[in-house]
Amino acid sequence: VHVSHGGDSARSFNGGAQMGAYLKQRYELEYVAFSLLTAEGEYSATRSFTDHEIIPVAAFPAPEGSIEAALAAVPRPSGSPGLIVDLRPVTGDRGGAWLSEPRPVRHVGYAAYDYGFDLQGIMPLEFDGLIFIDRTTASRMLPPRR
Repeated sequence: VHVSHGGDSARSFNGGAQMGAYLKQRYELEYVAFSLLTAEGEYSATRSFTDHEIIPVAAFPAPEGSIEAALAAVPRPSGSPGLIVDLRPVTGDRGGAWLSEPRPVRHVGYAAYDYGFDLQGIMPLEFDGLIFIDRTTASRMLPPRR
């Protein structure tokens, strides 16, 4: 199991210069990549790459046309906090074709820079699945060990 932030686990962002591309090449079918997405809420990050204090940061609402906005609009049972989406292709099923269109995607990393959805992604090319949560809260740090 490997956990990383942002698009590091993706297979082809930045022309394949991502960790996910290396892991897929190294482990082939044993490597399965998931992306964790949200429509809105908060997350934990630093203010910048030079200020290392971890703070709660507002996640701007997903703009129309983004993968997050599209997932937020998928009908589901009342009270459901989100979705788990299998992105592997199903022969003859065109119902998920909309997932194969380039869409803006939120990029969250170590430092807070959630001001735009500047990355475009074709999610099934990057990931095997998506975990989507409607609204997130910032993580809470555990107290230091003594």
